[in-house]
Amino acid sequence: MTDIGTVSRKVTVSYLVTFTDASGVTSTVASDKAVVTVAPGQTLTRQFSLLIKNTTSTGTYVVNVTVADVTGSVSQSSTFNVT
Repeated sequence: MTDIGTVSRKVTVSYLVTFTDASGVTSTVASDKAVVTVAPGQTLTRQFSLLIKNTTSTGTYVVNVTVADVTGSVSQSSTFNVT
């Protein structure tokens, strides 16, 4: 996310990782959020990590990332597979 405005903005960056099992039940695997201030012209980068263990269910996981400030929010989703 890049602050294209002329003032600094306090933004909340949040992520949610979900998994839907074979019976159609969706569960939250991980979630977190961070509040940061972004200066004009500054590009914001955040890293979140998820540990995949041997006991992690195989299948497709959905990652949703949302950035929000006083003017609104924007979200983007992607997937990854555990085999």
